[in-house]
Amino acid sequence: MPKTPREQPVPVFELEKMTFEEVDALPREHTIIILPMGPLEAHGPHLPLSVDMRGARVLTELAAALLSEKGRTVAIAPAVSYTLAEASIPFPGTVSLSRETVVGLTRDIAKSFALHGFKRLVINCHHLERPNLAALNEAATSAREFGISVLVSNAILDSFSECGRLMKGERPEWDIHAGEWETSLFLWRFPDEVRPAYRDLPPNWSNVREKFSAGAKDFCEAGGQRCYFGDPAKGEAKTGEALYRIQARFLAAEIEKWMGQDDGAAFG
Repeated sequence: MPKTPREQPVPVFELEKMTFEEVDALPREHTIIILPMGPLEAHGPHLPLSVDMRGARVLTELAAALLSEKGRTVAIAPAVSYTLAEASIPFPGTVSLSRETVVGLTRDIAKSFALHGFKRLVINCHHLERPNLAALNEAATSAREFGISVLVSNAILDSFSECGRLMKGERPEWDIHAGEWETSLFLWRFPDEVRPAYRDLPPNWSNVREKFSAGAKDFCEAGGQRCYFGDPAKGEAKTGEALYRIQARFLAAEIEKWMGQDDGAAFG
């Protein structure tokens, strides 16, 4: 596919704002549809339930802009606002889908795009609960029968090491839910929605992965009685911007590699 000069990026399309005729004009073989995803889920006493779905959208928009500059045609689908979210189900407001529902929903979305001739779908899920990612990957594998390739992104996980070097908390590798990372995102993009009490929250350095491996069934049992892990008080807007630009670079490079190009290093 010929590259568009950097000074003339391809427009990023938003499916929810397009007519069917405008969608029909998209090049089927080369259009990358990115589907942001994240549950309605408790995120501490200081952040709204929408952290994951909105974080996914912010990350998708940043990565789409990078891909656009490289000449890629990207269409952003409306965010899916529900996933499997059993870890935080004890907290009011959280909605969790079953594994079977996540598989079926994702598979049906992929099938619909495939029926209209699209070949590439990226699932950019901001919610990293392992059973949820397993369900998404099961759906991605199953969707191949429809003639569409589905990538379940690992960009957030892959970027953790580099992102951790920018964080001020003592254990950034344990800052995995409503801590410095996600608080910083909202201070950057949605500051009016961060409750001021975040400044007074003590750090919670419970090792969630270890606790779940030992048999914990949810965040309460894993040591997060207020549904946050990490150090929210260390959150800063400038950190949020830096973290999400790093993650966007990882996501764009991951997609470039998946598209079969050898120039993903351009994002390094």
